[in-house]
Amino acid sequence: MPFDHSMPAPVPPPIPGAYWVVPGHLLAGEYPGSREKPAARRQVRLFLAAGFSFYLDLTGEGELEPYAHLLQEEAAARHMAVDHCRIQLSRLRGGIGPLPAVLRNAPSSCRVHVSGERR
Repeated sequence: MPFDHSMPAPVPPPIPGAYWVVPGHLLAGEYPGSREKPAARRQVRLFLAAGFSFYLDLTGEGELEPYAHLLQEEAAARHMAVDHCRIQLSRLRGGIGPLPAVLRNAPSSCRVHVSGERR
């Protein structure tokens, strides 16, 4: 996809270790959770403050400390609607592959959000 110079530059990612895959639309980076609940809550707040409403979690149940419950609590406190979808990459056949291949095996709710207008 060629770079569109007419598009404004995206805001900096909300946390270190994150980067824009599709500027202003799709951000990737390190897991926003943490073993320490205050640190996880702080990370979640930064994403919410930046306007992110969809979270695609690529870890399996029990791999890392969950953050979805903190996300829902913090979003509710801000009267924001958010969605969290999990696709466990370690269980996909044939490796991770490109995002379209990953999404073919994802729940339909994840596919709708990734292809939609939400951040």
